[in-house]
Amino acid sequence: MPSPPEYSSSDVPETSQRDLRLQKQHLLDAKWEAVTESRTLDTDDRKLATQLVIDHLSIDNKPVCLEKGSVYGAAVLFPQLGRSLGWPRRIIVLSLTVYVWVGINIFFQFYLLASIELQENQMNLFSSQMYLCNYGIGARGPGGTEISALRMYSFQAWSMRNFIRESLASVIPHKREQIMDSIDPGEYGAQSNVCRYICCFISVMQVMNEMTAIWETVRVLYWVPTAEDEAWCHIDHSQDASTGLDRLRIHIAGMPFRWKLINATLLVLPKFILWVLTMQAGTTFLMETAEIDSMIINSVAINFILDIDEMLFRNLMVASVKDLVEKCEEFIPADRQISNEFTFSKLGIAFLATARGRFATCAMLTTIMILMYYVSKCRWDPEQQMWVSRDMFLPTTADLQWLAFLMPVDHAEKPFWTNDKGYVN
Repeated sequence: MPSPPEYSSSDVPETSQRDLRLQKQHLLDAKWEAVTESRTLDTDDRKLATQLVIDHLSIDNKPVCLEKGSVYGAAVLFPQLGRSLGWPRRIIVLSLTVYVWVGINIFFQFYLLASIELQENQMNLFSSQMYLCNYGIGARGPGGTEISALRMYSFQAWSMRNFIRESLASVIPHKREQIMDSIDPGEYGAQSNVCRYICCFISVMQVMNEMTAIWETVRVLYWVPTAEDEAWCHIDHSQDASTGLDRLRIHIAGMPFRWKLINATLLVLPKFILWVLTMQAGTTFLMETAEIDSMIINSVAINFILDIDEMLFRNLMVASVKDLVEKCEEFIPADRQISNEFTFSKLGIAFLATARGRFATCAMLTTIMILMYYVSKCRWDPEQQMWVSRDMFLPTTADLQWLAFLMPVDHAEKPFWTNDKGYVN
């Protein structure tokens, strides 16, 4: 079979080449004009675009949606699917399984937070550690001497230096006075209080997404109609829907009042409590950190606790369950009337939806958590005009106290350390 003839650009007449170049130039000019026109808006389009942007930024027009990447969202969805489908056995088992995962998540999170509280309020006290409070450069330290940059150590280093001095004085008692005068153990203090406060703010800022997730669940329970017979799924009979799961549409709809109460009690309330406890534990953990590098690292160390629910959903949930949760469509209330009437609650919610509002909320929560630390762990010393550690008492037990967040741990009657006298024999 003969091969097709080959042509080169020299075989094309010069007139045809000129025409081709002109056609290409015309096409490029037409495309540029279309792009230029798309970058400009007439008066009507500008008004419409402005309204669309403002509506998108308005908190009143935000649709209601589930927390799709967490076991909490699955715990809201599957009981409503079971109710809509007449409670088939497979959905009942799946709903119970999801609530089991929620219970495991709550147990893990609460146990880790209680363990941090055990470390700070019991185990550290067994090692004779006082609270850090505002001990720092220029202040009188826990050992009773003035803290300087050359004499400031972490508690572990300071405790070891004290132990060596006391050991030498005990082994050579006739030179005790000389040993006590010659060996300087230094003092225990924070390297930077400003860095502690900034790290506390960063720690609180990282849990703001959890506050948003809690708020979204509250919005679902509030805006969804209280109804017994509204289904959360239906079959799409349009020609665009293909076979299989694509024909199934899952969406948020009405919810019976008992299920709203169950979700508020078993999901929203524990999630809110764990969020507050995580902020409290994270702030205490950072305020008890003396070294600057440890402060910076620890500012992002504890907040993973609030991500355990997402870890369980992402790593342990089967793909079919995650697909159903992902298919759940948003809910826009049809009878919701947006009024222009001014209310303080509406103004507050709109303020919290802005960047300024979230920043102010972070600052306020950080301030509250730091003040809670000072009030619970420290006392005001009028002589030094600073917060110093409270008198320290040995706990009577090293067991985990589940209610240590709410009530103090039992301790001995006499303190082992006071700010005025130091360690008491």
